[in-house]
Amino acid sequence: MKFTKMQGCGNDYIYVNCFTETVADPSAAAIRLSDRHFGVGGDGLVLICPSNVADFCMEMYNADGSRSEMCGNAIRCVGKYVYDRGLTDKTELTIETRAGIKTLWLNVVGGTVETVRVCMGSPEFRPEKIPVLPRAADRRAGRDMDRLVGQYRQPALRYLRGRCHGAGLPAHRPRV
Repeated sequence: MKFTKMQGCGNDYIYVNCFTETVADPSAAAIRLSDRHFGVGGDGLVLICPSNVADFCMEMYNADGSRSEMCGNAIRCVGKYVYDRGLTDKTELTIETRAGIKTLWLNVVGGTVETVRVCMGSPEFRPEKIPVLPRAADRRAGRDMDRLVGQYRQPALRYLRGRCHGAGLPAHRPRV
């Protein structure tokens, strides 16, 4: 299987062109390939596929094999990938994702993509709309921790270190 590893703002994914390659079990492949010690290493696997409703389809798998709806940094890499490899000559693209169709604008300089903008939609900050544990369950190392939770369709959780002073957070990372 041919693949390309790309990163956007530190999110590194393994990209496969499914116009020419086939991934029989993407979930298992994501687990195997994403391993940073025995695989390629990355945050997950991104399949670039044909779409019936957009220019391309992006299928994302996290490093644990679970499906992901969307990642802004990964979709920008998809834009660069499809243009730089000649799969399109368009500088405004639509990409089908599990979070809906996203529009990309490519800034091309000297025949290659230099930057990519993406319309991610509006962020969601209402707790009842985001699938996270209730505030009462948010106690680590005997201390309450402030947190910021939001999503652009893919939930994100950030602990605000200023209040918890590190409070053993690395030991709790697998549960966070």
